[in-house]
Amino acid sequence: MADRICDACGKRKKLEGGKTCDKGHFICYSCRDGGSLFGARTKCLLCKTKLK
Repeated sequence: MADRICDACGKRKKLEGGKTCDKGHFICYSCRDGGSLFGARTKCLLCKTKLK
């Protein structure tokens, strides 16, 4: 599996479970999940556009 640097935390993470937004920001699984009680985030942490 390929790696990519997460735009939210700056760490090199696996692509599995991560998502990108319309502007191309990559958000890793850890940042996307974030321990939220309401489920995974659906918007980019940087630009607030929808994650694909």
